[in-house]
Amino acid sequence: MKKVLVIFILAVVAISGAFAQIEELSVGGGFFINSDLGGSGYTITAPGAGSLEFDSTHKGFGIFSFIDIFYAEISLGVLWGTLTDKITAPGEIEITNWDLTSIHFSILGKYPIDMIDFVVFPAIGIEYQSYSEVSYFGYPLNNPGQWSSLWIRFGGGIDYDINPDIFIRGTLLYGIKLPSDGEKVEFANAQSWASSNGLVANQNRAHGIQIKAAIGYRIW
Repeated sequence: MKKVLVIFILAVVAISGAFAQIEELSVGGGFFINSDLGGSGYTITAPGAGSLEFDSTHKGFGIFSFIDIFYAEISLGVLWGTLTDKITAPGEIEITNWDLTSIHFSILGKYPIDMIDFVVFPAIGIEYQSYSEVSYFGYPLNNPGQWSSLWIRFGGGIDYDINPDIFIRGTLLYGIKLPSDGEKVEFANAQSWASSNGLVANQNRAHGIQIKAAIGYRIW
């Protein structure tokens, strides 16, 4: 994940270098909601029989600030949330046993379309979710960074002008998460155990939605 973060920072620097060619620059901030739809886990299947699924869902609320250079939005936010472990086999057990704090760095490319009274924009980008605090039943983990992960997000948003300088922005994004280092280790252990017992283990695909609401100010 360190390599991912370095690449992310270089991308931010590269986009920031385009400021001199940008005619419109805005800044702002607001709040966002993350809601994972599952997939942070794995499924163990017995050939010709049923399956046992271990999954996790993360929900949280956070605040963020952004810099907008018309065709791109660069943002930094903090999210506080909980994670629920779920076991399905075929009945279902859910336990909300994790408390999480994460820092979110994102770059979102967008294409503004002027609708006279407001602006809409399709968008696609990446987000790095870096966990700073992770606790299990109230006990903090020593290495929360192992659960940090990269998201690929796409969706769209709308800007509504309050006046020529101030606007309200709403964004709705769907995301697919790449496995974190911690999830890779968990899956490798599950895969090894399943293989030694004649079972098959498959890693689930994590995904979720993100809703943002912010107020922005046009500097120029």
